[in-house]
Amino acid sequence: MSARRAEGGSARIPSPRFSIITASFNQAKFLEATLESIRDQGRSDVEHLVLDGGSTDGSVEILREHEASLAYWVSAPDGGQSAAWNEGLRRSRGAILGFINSDDLLLPGGLDEIARLADANPHAEWLVGGTQYFGEGSGNLSYPGLAPRHASDVLYFETYTPQPGQFVRRSLVERVGEFDESLQFAFDLEYFVRCALSGARAAATSQVVAAFRFHGESKTMASRDGQLTETRMVEERWWPEVVRREGWRARHGRQRFHGRLALGEARRAGRGIAAWRLLGQVAFEYPTMIPTRAFIGTVQRLLGLRSD
Repeated sequence: MSARRAEGGSARIPSPRFSIITASFNQAKFLEATLESIRDQGRSDVEHLVLDGGSTDGSVEILREHEASLAYWVSAPDGGQSAAWNEGLRRSRGAILGFINSDDLLLPGGLDEIARLADANPHAEWLVGGTQYFGEGSGNLSYPGLAPRHASDVLYFETYTPQPGQFVRRSLVERVGEFDESLQFAFDLEYFVRCALSGARAAATSQVVAAFRFHGESKTMASRDGQLTETRMVEERWWPEVVRREGWRARHGRQRFHGRLALGEARRAGRGIAAWRLLGQVAFEYPTMIPTRAFIGTVQRLLGLRSD
């Protein structure tokens, strides 16, 4: 069944400080919680825009029920999440922009903390708050906000903060441009690499402001291979520029990143000879991984000393 175009939104925010952009597609079971988490920030300077890709699962009915708290919503076939975010950028008017997808949440007081961070750091264009994982297989991990200082920190996840906790000022968007719509998994990574290369100043807070939901239908869990493929595409695209600017720092980050990937393959190989062979390759090709907790833990697993 094809979806008909529908749109609405009656909230009128004269001069929004925040624009929150939500991409959605057939996630009615999570959508209402997301909408409420943004509405319940209790601020009068927030415009919320929802770009739905033509859902047929009842999402449109939920959006209509929340008409009064939405500045704009549309449900129509689109080019995927990156295209939806770009449409949100074009329609938004706020000075600070954030992206909370329809299976994620803003936590109580989250925007108050980002506003405080922005006020304390008027020259920072990139505002980073902490993010908590929740849901299936998430481990309920919590990541404090970390301010990237170098493009290699972003490209190789050396200062990792999940995407829902990251906000950007409009001045940075105007300089860096839109998201790459040819990417469907790593477009946020590619965008933040460009932000770092643009010289954007970043400021961070350790307070957790957003929550990233793990569930069986999420791209993070269902399409690990697609995520990794696009991550490598982003690396191939930007590595020459990053290493030209950052030299040894970029090379060190690259070594650690690929070492972690190789170690993950060894872990997934079980406890047989193949796993030991892969672990040996990690030690030979990425010797800086040997003293790490991840490497030592993998050895302990292979020896049967731990089961996690």
